[in-house]
Amino acid sequence: MRGGVVRRQRMKAAALLLCVVAGAAQAQALDARVRADTVSSTICSPGWSRTVRPSSEWSHSVKLKMLRARGIPQSQIGAYELDHWVPICAGGAPQDERNLQLQLWPEARRKDEDEIAVCRAICHGTLSLDAGRAEMLRRWPPMPREILPNRRHTIRDSTEWGGQKVFVEAGFGNDGRVLECFFRGGGRVGSEVDSALDDSAILVSLGLQHGCPLSVIVAAVGRDPAGKATSMIGAAIDALAKIVTEEKLR
Repeated sequence: MRGGVVRRQRMKAAALLLCVVAGAAQAQALDARVRADTVSSTICSPGWSRTVRPSSEWSHSVKLKMLRARGIPQSQIGAYELDHWVPICAGGAPQDERNLQLQLWPEARRKDEDEIAVCRAICHGTLSLDAGRAEMLRRWPPMPREILPNRRHTIRDSTEWGGQKVFVEAGFGNDGRVLECFFRGGGRVGSEVDSALDDSAILVSLGLQHGCPLSVIVAAVGRDPAGKATSMIGAAIDALAKIVTEEKLR
């Protein structure tokens, strides 16, 4: 494969990092009503958070949507809280999905303690609104990387692209979500093709571990009119998606 093609494939793989960058932007979804000059009549007014908090029905529907996007079984809905990246009590947007995440309850309870402390400091005047928001993001950075279990279920498969063999391995977390992948070409180890596949697998894995759904990555793959991936990297990503789909059907 010519060097120019390899470079284009590496650039395509690097574009997957936008998933992680886009995730970081979630934490910037703020409530326009809450400003430094309105805190006394909004977030620091008794009961205000209750008046703007989304209904349980709306929250439940969003929770289900996020579970599906992450490939988490609906039966596990009770294990997660629908959390606001920037708390409502610090002026986070109540119903903007960019400001929402699924958070396991033990972690959510720890975050709730920090939210209470920071929001009290804002209302007591010991922290400005901006400083309070910054403090929450410092303590709970957006899209934290998910740590993989030491021992995890893995599945291997292979595909072909342009007459060349591509080997794919998927690693799964304890809840059954794919969180890691490895791509390898069938040619010489250390070749440009092999390096491009290795780089792309690292980027895809980082995206998955930062909460980017595999479906979003698959949708970003370049395709010909017949829907076939136009790059070896795309073919490897499709093979990864096939592994995940078949695993869910087991």
